Amino acid sequence: MTLNFPQPPSMNGLYLKAALKRGTLSDGGTIPRLEATLEPTLPVPEVLAAYGKVCGAVNSEVVPPCWPHVLAAPLHLALLTHDDFPLRPLGVVHTRNRITVHRALPIGAPLGVRCWVEGHRQHRLGVEFDLETEVGLDAETVWSSTSTILSRTREATGEKRKPKDPPIPGQSAGRERSTVWHLPADQGRRYARVSGDFNPIHLYPWTAKALGFPRQIAHGMWSLARCLSELEEDLPQVPWTVSVSFRKPVLLPSPVLFSTGREEEALVFDLRTRDAQKPHLEGRILTD
Repeated sequence: MTLNFPQPPSMNGLYLKAALKRGTLSDGGTIPRLEATLEPTLPVPEVLAAYGKVCGAVNSEVVPPCWPHVLAAPLHLALLTHDDFPLRPLGVVHTRNRITVHRALPIGAPLGVRCWVEGHRQHRLGVEFDLETEVGLDAETVWSSTSTILSRTREATGEKRKPKDPPIPGQSAGRERSTVWHLPADQGRRYARVSGDFNPIHLYPWTAKALGFPRQIAHGMWSLARCLSELEEDLPQVPWTVSVSFRKPVLLPSPVLFSTGREEEALVFDLRTRDAQKPHLEGRILTD
């Protein structure tokens, strides 16, 4: 099954559909292959500029490295709300992401998108699957991504991992540079306005509490985009790949500690609570 879109579908209608959709995997069943494509679309310069400002990007000559995910997000939601997708989309958790920037994306270039989902893996908390995305320019893949998603169907067992030695307060262990960001209560709403991701868990305390969070949380993809903006001058020449794991949600408002350093050939970074004790995000960047 392939969905073809001449322009991005409306996120508002898809969010309503997601709120109403129910589903679960049957015994022996799996997620069928579902694809979606978007015809080459020209990013609006004002929208890109607003996105860059919210995410802290400095270079205005190229598309920020996480922007294609925003372009593909309506297609992702269209797949998750399709009648043939067997899981309930509301409440799924974005746990990991791997993005490859094959070449710099110039401002003003029309970008086409293809994304797909197929199959699943068992996870101790439920079912895990991957959303694959490719962004093309002039018939060439210039950006690709694997987003790993968890659909929780079981409670945690209570089994705890072996604790690591605590890092130095105010700095992550083994990192060369650290800085504290003070995230405001409306950070989620700011990002929602430039990304179209109005998931209720990111907006207000009461909307987040309705879905099991003590208050609103920052978008994971905003956190990654902000980290890459902080690393803009350190990023390698294309092509390069960033792999990131999303850990503890960032409650808003909140101070967070960004730290970066090098491990062998990799540029590594993380986002933690201000005392550096609990990780929000951990990532590494390698040249392909």
